[in-house]
Amino acid sequence: MPAIYEVTFLPERRVVNFAASHRNVYSLAHGIRLPLYRTPVWCRHCHRVTDGERIDSIEEIDQSLADLSDPNSRVRRQFANVPFSDDFLQSMREDALRRRLWRETRSAPPKCLRCGSAAIFVVPIGEPFANPDGRGTIEVRPVGIYTENYPEGDPYDYFTPEGDRIPDHRDASTDCI
Repeated sequence: MPAIYEVTFLPERRVVNFAASHRNVYSLAHGIRLPLYRTPVWCRHCHRVTDGERIDSIEEIDQSLADLSDPNSRVRRQFANVPFSDDFLQSMREDALRRRLWRETRSAPPKCLRCGSAAIFVVPIGEPFANPDGRGTIEVRPVGIYTENYPEGDPYDYFTPEGDRIPDHRDASTDCI
């Protein structure tokens, strides 16, 4: 489920909410969809906090695969007594394998999901950072989660493996501040 963030601009103490996007997927070869991980970023093109891609390293993905295979790992212990956990863990392994294959070929840096610019940086959560526009500091904190009811049809926003929005699909740009 997507997060809701509170963004505080200091010293004026102006507070705005930012709802993360969700249902973003990479459209890979052979009709494969891979969930797009996102994180709050500062986009130098949009001049605001918005959603950006979070691209795990190959090492992080390999660690996830190892944890999913190790019966003593925290992940495996978490699902030890859950019905259908074997099926769920298998689907997580398959997703991690697809993510690793995609990651091996990805050459573009992470991008802003709103405008597509690679001129972004991941904002620290819960820690003030200097406002890149030069006016005080900004703090981003998670304050909740939300769910949405979608109308009939395809509720996904599609991206190429290199992180570019595919415009032929529903254009629901992410909310931003």
